[in-house]
This record gives sequence, C-alpha cells and structure tokens, in this order.
Amino acid sequence: MKAQSIKHGFKVPFYPLDLIYDSALFAEEKGFDSAWSADHMVGISTKNRQCFSAWEIMSALAVKTNRIQLGTSVSDPCRLHPAIIAQMAVTLNHISKNRFSLGMGAGEAQNNAPYGIDCSHPVKRLEESIEIIRELVRGEEVTHKGRFFNLRNAIVSPGLPTDALKIWMGANSKKTLEMTARLADGWLPIACIFPPDSYRATLQVMKTEATRAGRDPDSVEPGLFLHVAIAKRKEDADRMAEHIGKLQLVGWVPEIFKEIGESSRDDFHFKNLIFDDLTSRRLDEVLQKLPMDPVYERMAVGTPEQCLEKIDSFVKAGARHIVASFMCPPDKLLESMRLYEHTIISYYKSKS
Repeated sequence: MKAQSIKHGFKVPFYPLDLIYDSALFAEEKGFDSAWSADHMVGISTKNRQCFSAWEIMSALAVKTNRIQLGTSVSDPCRLHPAIIAQMAVTLNHISKNRFSLGMGAGEAQNNAPYGIDCSHPVKRLEESIEIIRELVRGEEVTHKGRFFNLRNAIVSPGLPTDALKIWMGANSKKTLEMTARLADGWLPIACIFPPDSYRATLQVMKTEATRAGRDPDSVEPGLFLHVAIAKRKEDADRMAEHIGKLQLVGWVPEIFKEIGESSRDDFHFKNLIFDDLTSRRLDEVLQKLPMDPVYERMAVGTPEQCLEKIDSFVKAGARHIVASFMCPPDKLLESMRLYEHTIISYYKSKS
C-alpha cells in the first residue's frame, strides 16, 4: 500500500477547554488527518480525573475546524440509548459537513459502575446497539424488539445518506473483532494490547472474518490507538511516559504483573477498575514497581527518530490510521505534536 494512504490522528486532551481547542486547530494546520475525543466520565489518571463530555467537545470542534476528521474513541451503549447516539451522530455529521465518525466499544467500569449504570452483557448490548444505529441514521422508521432495546416506529430525522456514517470499533477481544469485521468501517484497537507482530496476525484474522461475512476484507480501515511520548531527549520522553504508560499497561494487559513476580491483578483491569482515591493510591504504589521495558515494546517512546521507528513497525504490520495519544503534561502537548508532525507526518508525506 502506498505511503500516502497512511493517516495520522490524535486524541484531544480531557481538559482544559482552551487546550482542546488549540490542539485541534494546531492539528488541522499541521496536516493531521483526524482528532478523536475519548468518551469518558473521568480522566484516566490516578492524580487528576477532570474530563469534559466528548459529544459537546466534538460539536464545538465541528464548528471551529474545517478539514480534519472528528470521532469519538470510543462511546459505549450502556450510558446512552442507541437512538440518542444515532441522533447525536447524525447531528454532528450535519454540523461538520460529514466529517464525524462514531467510535463504539463495549464500555469500561470507570464510566458506568460509580454512577449505577447497568453495563451487563456489554458485547451483546454493543452489537444490538450498532444494528439499531445503522437503521436509525437512514432517517426511516424503525421497529425493533431485541434483548436490550425495544423501538416502535422510531425515527431520527433528518437522516444521512446510506453508509454516510462511518462506525469505528475499539475492538480488542475475539468477539468484538468478529463484530468489527461484520459491522464496522474502521478498527481502532489499542497498541498496548497489540504490539506489531500481534497486530499483523490479528488484522489477518479480521480480514478472514470479513470475507466470511461476505464483505471485502479491505472494507474495514485498520487503525491504531497508540500512546506516544516524544521529545528531543529520550530521558524527557521516558519521564513523560513512566506513569501513564505503566497505567495503560496494567489497565489493558494486567498479566504484565507476572514480570515482577506477582499474579495477574484483574481488579486493575479497565473492565473492573474504578478510579477512586483508595484505588488510585494502591495503583501508584504498584506502578512504581513496574519496569519500563513493556512500555517501550508497546508504545512509541523516545526521540522523534525512535518514535518513527516504532510507528513504522506498526505501519509495516498493516496499520493505516495512527491515532496518537500523547503522554505529556498539558504544557508540552503542542510541542509534542510539533515534533510528531515534523518527523513522522513529514516522513510519510515525503514517501508519497
């Protein structure tokens, strides 16, 4: 595949508003292709859990920007009824002139359990929700009697042309991967679960599943949600990645504990983890014990050249849309994005 087909996006920060706006405008100016907002109730941090609503952020960015693609990364069907999601997605596509993509996932405890929101049977709920959303966004009446949702002569109008709404899946499990192959337009897994060799093999599985479902195996755009700590000096990048990088590993790959002689800690897995004060203190103690080697293996950490080498390993494994989640303090975000654009984006443009 040609180099010009490689796209680059980034995750906007959870807060503050000025930085969210500034980073999206900076990304549009510097040649990033997309901006994504994590749809969370809380920020992923043991120290600061401030977080704005992804949907309102996307609406604001749809007005403030002109070219860049926008998306949620990702929303779940537990907090919002699929009809509400469908209406918001349609509205955002009209506001942004068809620049919005809907990212969907099965959900995490931190966004549901503290608020008393039922998220039982998350994968089946997700599947039914996507099927309903696909029907509703066409602007026609929908009657549906399902396991989780019941609709009678329901309509979302104005709708969108057929297939105008692109749905991306944050699929990291066998069941959601199969669902992605059948129902989605894009795949946005998290890199710390899928290092390059695993990404390559899993992408081939998804293509096989798409073929089995009667779809073109290339109809699902292969993306990647990649944590990035980039700096002119490696030691500065290491410092930025140490806390959040290890936190992502214990949240998504809890078996990493085995490397330090502890059993796997499923209570810290994001499907179970709730960021309260007590848990955050326990997490901080555990994170200090973890080595950095797994962070280097599964994330892009280091100088611009080192980050390019890691990103290119994912590109060679088949990734075509890299969404960078920059691991840095707020005052370093624009500088990190500048380094990324100067080295990584420029590299792929030069090869096109």
